[in-house]
Amino acid sequence: RVLVIEHKRPLIEDQLRAALYTLPEKKRPMIEGKRTIEGKPLLSQIGSIPVPEMATALMNVFPKGWDMSRADEYFARVGRSGEAARNNATETVRTPHYCSGCPH
Repeated sequence: RVLVIEHKRPLIEDQLRAALYTLPEKKRPMIEGKRTIEGKPLLSQIGSIPVPEMATALMNVFPKGWDMSRADEYFARVGRSGEAARNNATETVRTPHYCSGCPH
């Protein structure tokens, strides 16, 4: 099983599929990236992928029974920091600034 994590469109994922296509079906690894093996969306195809989204994708492909305590701690910490950022946010006020000598 191979999980490809790349920003924007699936370039390496598609190249890897093409390179491994000639292998016998029993030897060909399952490749996941923008979509799971079942075809469900896994990673964004638009823009950059945030670290928590990458971590979630990795966590979802780990075999059942693995110790996930550190991953759970990470997600709890990320959730708390996101909540704190939203609570501490203040309205941004911009004062007008004109270039020196600008008549407008």
